[in-house]
Amino acid sequence: MSHFETALVAEAVDGGWSLHEDLIYHSDILGRVVTVPAGYTTDLASVPRLMRWIVPVANAKNRKAAVVHDYLCTHGDGVVKNQKQSDKVFRATH
Repeated sequence: MSHFETALVAEAVDGGWSLHEDLIYHSDILGRVVTVPAGYTTDLASVPRLMRWIVPVANAKNRKAAVVHDYLCTHGDGVVKNQKQSDKVFRATH
């Protein structure tokens, strides 16, 4: 079953959030572990205001999902096939 192995430990920096520790996610969809490394910078869930009723951004689980999604979108070559697969992983994580 897909799950997070670690907590999200990050701090606000100019333009986003910087991870202080690796964020590790076991993905059944990808059939592998995704490790977002400490030092990675993300904007968390940049969901348009109109869509927030579908994808809430306030809780910690959604934030972790957003970090994994951002990482797959920026560093997912060889891990995900395309943006749609990254989006599928996001939906499965929250």
